[in-house]
Order: sequence, then structure tokens, then C-alpha cells
Amino acid sequence: MKYLYATAIVLTAAIFLSACEPESPLDETYTVQVIDGDEVLVGKETRLMWQSYDPDNVITYLKQITSDKADQYCADLEWAGFLDWRLPTIDELRAMVEGYPDLEPGGRCKVTEKCLEYPCKDKGAKEDNDHPCAHDENKATGPGPAGCYWETVWRDKFCGPHWSTSPVENGTGERWVLNFYDPAIFIVVENAGTAFPRCVRK
Repeated sequence: MKYLYATAIVLTAAIFLSACEPESPLDETYTVQVIDGDEVLVGKETRLMWQSYDPDNVITYLKQITSDKADQYCADLEWAGFLDWRLPTIDELRAMVEGYPDLEPGGRCKVTEKCLEYPCKDKGAKEDNDHPCAHDENKATGPGPAGCYWETVWRDKFCGPHWSTSPVENGTGERWVLNFYDPAIFIVVENAGTAFPRCVRK
């Protein structure tokens, strides 16, 4: 009887502990769904739906293009049965960052939808040589595939600069861009530079 009682206690404790174990970061952050044959990633907290891609047919997917073409790409996109795709804001791109706290939401980099002027990239610096929105020394050392600064669910393709819709306030036709390889947030002149379009919808 004592043996059965002890066994029951051990089994109950094991069940309790397994139930309390935290989910993996992937499970906490995104769900992967296939809708009408197209893969999408849905943020569990943000409820944003992101265009993913077919890993067996990536050649027809994203290319680095100018800002006008990126805007048009998302506006024309029909994916997973939806037509209301758009480019993300800089805040929405920052929500994808993993493994570099300065660029993650709430990090030291002050470039957000509330701070879009050019000097915002230098706010939060501890000294003249400190750059909270960029760190070239950490290239390709993130936790994602091939060292990308995003989670495994994004895979290893298209790990580079991504357009946002966020303009540089008081600028002359420039936008904020986030690079998931360096990692960095920086400025690109519209239609003079190129970056990836990563389309999103609510």
C-alpha cells in the first residue's frame, strides 16, 4: 500500500511539473498555418499575420526591390486567400527581432513609430562610439538559421534589410529599414536603395 501511495505521489508530481514547463519560444511567439496552400506566420501576442514562403520554391518569392515596388508588391499580393497585405511599420519589424535586445521592442534603440526623426537612431547611446540601433560586430551571430536575428520559424532565406512604411520625419523621402543580418535599423532613400518586402496584415 505504501508503495502504491508513493508511486501515485511521484506520478502526480511528474504530471504537474510537465504541465508547468514553459513552451518553446516558437510556440510562445508564432503559429504556423497553411491557408489555401500558402504558409503564414501568426504572432500569438501581436495577432499579425505575416507572409511566409514555400521553401521548395523560393526562387519565385522575395527579391530586394525599391520602396515603390515593395509597396506595390504587397498591395498586389494575394496570399492565403487575403488581399489586404501591406508593408510593416518599423515597430512591427522590431517585433520580429530575436537575440539582439537593443533592437527588440523596448530596447535601447529609440527608432519607433513615436520617434522617427533622424536623431532618434542615436538616442540612448552611452557614449560617442555607442550605436544602439546598429552593431556590425555581431553580424550573423543571431539565434536563427544562418545566424539571423529572428526565430527559427522565419528560416534562413531573406535574412537582410527589410522595408518599413515608417518615413524619416523631416527627411527628404527616406524610410527606416531593419536588417536582420547585421543587426541594424538605418535609413534608406526611397527608390534609391533596395530591401526585402515582408508583407503583413492584421
